[in-house]
Amino acid sequence: MNGWAAAMLASGGLFSVNVGYFALIRIPVWRSMSWPEFQADFARWLRRADILQPLLVTAAVVSTVGFGLASEGAARTLAFTAAGGFLLILLASGTTMVPLQRRLVAGRVVDVERMRVRWYRGHLVRTAVAVTCLGLAIAAAI
Repeated sequence: MNGWAAAMLASGGLFSVNVGYFALIRIPVWRSMSWPEFQADFARWLRRADILQPLLVTAAVVSTVGFGLASEGAARTLAFTAAGGFLLILLASGTTMVPLQRRLVAGRVVDVERMRVRWYRGHLVRTAVAVTCLGLAIAAAI
């Protein structure tokens, strides 16, 4: 396995596992919490995620593009498709999800439950796209 493939699979895998943890573990816990409990716990977890997730998804984009440039045929197409999906996650997170989560943490939300559900759904979509992109990267590498 070449260096680009290893970096692509490691960064894409770590990012997918990280967002998957929130989707499978944290969201069910947050759904059961009262608003004050949710807000405190959500803020605590996002302080960590807001540092780690952008780094991992950026590394996934860069390494997947690197792999694609070093590859040919189907591997190149799969890698560029995966890179596009990871880039879409990065852009959508920055323009939609981060502003939404900042409003939730700040507590100036008029319709708390609607905003929570909107964030949950957005994160589940982000997770599905991440896992799909990881699958494409794996297919490209093999």
